[in-house]
Amino acid sequence: INEEVPKSLSSLDSLYLENIKKDFPELNINQLKAMVEKNIIECIDAIENRDVGIIKTKSDKIKKYIQSKIDDLKNSSVDYKNVKFHKTVVSKYEKDASVATIYFGTAFEYLYSKNKSEYRKVQGRIITECVYVIDTSNVDSKIKSLGLNCPNCGAPIKTLSNKVCSYCGSGVANLVTKTFMINNIRND
Repeated sequence: INEEVPKSLSSLDSLYLENIKKDFPELNINQLKAMVEKNIIECIDAIENRDVGIIKTKSDKIKKYIQSKIDDLKNSSVDYKNVKFHKTVVSKYEKDASVATIYFGTAFEYLYSKNKSEYRKVQGRIITECVYVIDTSNVDSKIKSLGLNCPNCGAPIKTLSNKVCSYCGSGVANLVTKTFMINNIRND
């Protein structure tokens, strides 16, 4: 595979944006795309620094993805330079009674070096999953995939309808409603 060839994206913005705007009239899709790109930069920084703890996401899926990338490096170091985003597009939109999910495809390039040797240009594609909880009472079966924890003790939140942590008794605000949160990323 030639990593220097730019990756194309199948933009389905025209297909999905009308439904997204109808379901979420206040949503600024460009702000959400910028959030997706910022998350990708944070993930690259975490891989480069070999430290999952520096990413701001609460998503266990993203943390596991980053940790697997770090583990793949073994004892090697990596350096990323000149990250440039070509395009971020809506690639899929799903909605049911409990959750709405927008999938974004992002094409980008960067210079990559392993063990501080020669840099090479790499073109990449990432799929990012953004989730919006519509009805907390119907999300129980999906909660594990949202990766939510108690802000006081760090224990997993088992149901979104609970207002109190089942481990430490602290009050838990309903943080996942009325906002999209990045839930997962993967190579495309």
